[in-house]
Amino acid sequence: YRVTGTSPKGCVSTAEVTIEVNPVPVVSVTASALAVCDGEELTLSASGAATYAWSGGLGTESVLVFNPLQTNTYTVVGYTEKGCSSSVSIDVSVHPKPSLAVSPDQPVICLGGEVSLQADGAEAYRWSGGLGEGQSKTVSPDVTTTFILSGRSIQGCEDSISVTVQVLALPDVVVQPAAPVVCPGGSVDLLVSGAQEYNWSDGLGTGTTVSVSPSGTTTYTVTGVSQEGCSKEVSVQVTVHEVAAKISPWPDPNCPGGLYRIEPGSELLAITPSAGVEVDTSQMPHFLLVTKGQAGDRVEFLVRDETIACPVELILAQAPASGSIHGMDYDHCRLVLKADVDCAKGTWYRFSRVDGQLSPVGQGSPELPAVDRESRENFGYIFVCEGDCGEMGILPVVEADGYEECLPAGTFDIQIRPNPVDADLNLLISHSDATRFTVRIWDVAGRLIGEQRLDHPGGELSVPYDVSDWPSGVYVLEIERADGKALTRKVVIQ
Repeated sequence: YRVTGTSPKGCVSTAEVTIEVNPVPVVSVTASALAVCDGEELTLSASGAATYAWSGGLGTESVLVFNPLQTNTYTVVGYTEKGCSSSVSIDVSVHPKPSLAVSPDQPVICLGGEVSLQADGAEAYRWSGGLGEGQSKTVSPDVTTTFILSGRSIQGCEDSISVTVQVLALPDVVVQPAAPVVCPGGSVDLLVSGAQEYNWSDGLGTGTTVSVSPSGTTTYTVTGVSQEGCSKEVSVQVTVHEVAAKISPWPDPNCPGGLYRIEPGSELLAITPSAGVEVDTSQMPHFLLVTKGQAGDRVEFLVRDETIACPVELILAQAPASGSIHGMDYDHCRLVLKADVDCAKGTWYRFSRVDGQLSPVGQGSPELPAVDRESRENFGYIFVCEGDCGEMGILPVVEADGYEECLPAGTFDIQIRPNPVDADLNLLISHSDATRFTVRIWDVAGRLIGEQRLDHPGGELSVPYDVSDWPSGVYVLEIERADGKALTRKVVIQ
């Protein structure tokens, strides 16, 4: 620009000035997002100037990275190197995260129970632990478990919270005895423990001990509740044991002889006859002889059957007939049993003294042949008269008195008692006449353990041995006669 000036005297002068016009900057601003969720990072980038000044005290950098707290308008002023400036603004919206909540917020369940978790505060939900999506989930964990709930708002903002489901243990309810067995008509006390409160089935009440007397095998249930309110149900079966022992008149209820058969399978521990009843127990444990009493009188037995002893009651069918039960004679030389009865015919029965098994062994004459020593020791014999079961002959346990005097010619036999043996062994050698024997004992490996020579006078010779210090095992005993004939027997030492 030029200016000309004239003084009052008419003098003229000229001056010039140059004005430089600098351009303003073209400032622009960009944002990483025009809408962010609360807590998310925002990046603002300014360009087009040399230096910048952001509103709100955000600084002078061209790029700002920060977490906006609320929706806002951000202005940046850009300056050129000549100091020219311009400004530009940008609006950024800040959306809140979803306000998540779970109900119940502190769930507690008992082991085996379940709880429904209800989410709130978002548009969509996802649960951890493989529960998937959804606002409501029902869970039944075995142990205390923490579940994570993630929620998303309608603007797409997400947040998460946790909820812990506490699992309480069930009470350790125990009933003793665990498997009670009672006799018919008997009772048992059931004792429960492990909880705070109890409730029994069958109207038994709420006590820790209840007494039951079931008519048949019955299952009882008790519910125990802990102090925290958790409950557990336990059942116990009370078995009413039907005793297998059967005691009945023999051979049938119409026989007045007073003989009663005790069926095999049970052990009689005690007999208690009522007043006026007399009992002969010489044929126990398989037969019982009532020698005195009236019809309707009672005899109580204590019977062990399996693992329990129960009372069994016998009611006499009729009064025993006096003199109807007779003894027997035994011919040692002829090996013949003879019932001391008045009848001419009848039936012979034999029962095992070990297991009580009974079977008929002959019919006809009161004499029974071929009853040797072993048979007499292992079996009992009964003879029942034909047509009149009221008259019977019974063989008691018979010793071998006089047996050695009647050995048939040529008899050669040995018996080992007991066998198996643990201490004192008795060798019984039966021979019809005098001779010399050699006794040898071998182990199973064929080694000779001992040898002894004996002079046998004839009849029966008993030879004792102390084997208490012998090793347990199987041995072979050999008896050799002077003419070379030998017998062997196996011996088991325990």
